[in-house]
Amino acid sequence: MANIYKFYDSQRGCEPSSLLNPCPRKSPSTIIIDNGSYECRAGLATSNEPDLVFKNLAFRQKGRNNEPDTVLIGRDIENLETLRSQLRSPFDRNVATQMDTQELIYDYLFNKLNIKSEECVENPVVLSEPTANPNSCRKFMSELMFECYCVPSLTYYTDSLSSWYGAQHGTANFNDGISICIGYQTIHVVPIVNGIVDQENIRRVAVGGYHVDYFMQKLLQLKYPIHSNAVSLSRAEEIVQNHTWIAENYASSCFQWTDIPYYEKQVRRLQLPYGNVPANFAAVALQGERQVERAKYVKEKQALEKLEAKSQILDQLREIQELTGTKLHRRLADLNVDSPGELQCHIKAVRATVEDLKRKITLKDEFNRGILTKEWLQAKIDALDNPDLAHDFSTFDIAEYYQLHIGIEQIRVPELLFQPSMIGVEQGGLSETLTYVLNKYPSDKQVELANNVLLTGGCAGIPGIQQRVEADLRCCRPFQSKICVRLAADPYGSWKGARQWYADADRTNCAITKAMYEEIGGDYLVEHELSNRYYPTPTKTLTK
Repeated sequence: MANIYKFYDSQRGCEPSSLLNPCPRKSPSTIIIDNGSYECRAGLATSNEPDLVFKNLAFRQKGRNNEPDTVLIGRDIENLETLRSQLRSPFDRNVATQMDTQELIYDYLFNKLNIKSEECVENPVVLSEPTANPNSCRKFMSELMFECYCVPSLTYYTDSLSSWYGAQHGTANFNDGISICIGYQTIHVVPIVNGIVDQENIRRVAVGGYHVDYFMQKLLQLKYPIHSNAVSLSRAEEIVQNHTWIAENYASSCFQWTDIPYYEKQVRRLQLPYGNVPANFAAVALQGERQVERAKYVKEKQALEKLEAKSQILDQLREIQELTGTKLHRRLADLNVDSPGELQCHIKAVRATVEDLKRKITLKDEFNRGILTKEWLQAKIDALDNPDLAHDFSTFDIAEYYQLHIGIEQIRVPELLFQPSMIGVEQGGLSETLTYVLNKYPSDKQVELANNVLLTGGCAGIPGIQQRVEADLRCCRPFQSKICVRLAADPYGSWKGARQWYADADRTNCAITKAMYEEIGGDYLVEHELSNRYYPTPTKTLTK
């Protein structure tokens, strides 16, 4: 019997490790903010760890009868799933666009750090932004920081490069490599050549941790329609984080799950919570299962009837195709078909319909063995409709009824990072995109890049991802090529990398000041080794 696991139903993140004293007025400490689409991490540059970590979500409810609005941020939102439809994020995919929500989050952040923000924030700010962030989004963020909070200076960095800086700090090979940031909404493959980011060859995959969580939720809701309401996105996220792994060879691992002893050994049983149940619960539960099973057989019978009808039409058209002369023209006239060529098109269309109906048959084994007939299905339906059907309710296990069996989903769901087509995203996966980026360089440079690959981001913590990327990369590289794929050791590597970079030298020349913001514009960016490249926004020209 496999182990049974319980849901924690707890939110991720942590409150501030301690209540910080108000920052001194004479020498305020720099605030480092890793503003991610899933979590926001913030702290003073003097701290070794982020002082504040919370989900980047906000809930705002209008007050009644002249009462103030209710605003909850991150962990303060007690019942996340109940308020799911009313939650707001400052991000659209991986780009911050909702500045009103972003302002609520910054108010919460400064308040938790004991920094007064009513009039002006005297602390310099080092803030993350997405890779290849649009100028318009940077303009809104700079406007919020300078106009609303009146910060003295603002420095932008990207999370993928700060994680790279922290992981490479103190190592010999710092100049060449590839940083792969597997974020909540996207994957970025960022090549670093001679210590400088090669902006032209950065590639993005439009899947991330959110899509993996959503895929798990939908698979389990289809697998357990009776418990679909209990399979929330938060629980799907918990399953992904604690009960999934990435197979080094996905095809062979899928084949292993067809072995019953292997399944019984590897399956994870997760216990859904349940309270007191009525005495007739077993009968009601089994009746619900019978109704679901009956609906399946009815749908299968309708599909089979349609398949038989189309097959008969196809046989008749093929018989007409064999005719010649007057008989052929007479039958074509009966069908309102002008020529044998048009008849051939009809046959091709009906054949495609028949093949499509065969693919939609769910009871494949019974269909292939020839026992799937209308009579067999009707007998199944009649048996389920029989009110005198007896059941032994003494052996009914209510706890087992509320269990979710996570079998092949353990490897199928995170495989989405390598095969986005599983949810209809027509893009290459992580390994395919990495290989595409490598092929942009000469062979000697490919060797240096492949020998220094760093995996960072939330989904980089899924077990097996390092071995999978290394195996896929080895298949695409020449024989006996040097390959090194490493994981970012720290889950807060992006924030710590930015802190390390800021502490290593005087970074005042990397910051945007209020005077620069007013003179050059909000979209301006001071370039440095961890930043995006600045491309001025094209000016509009009047044409005749």
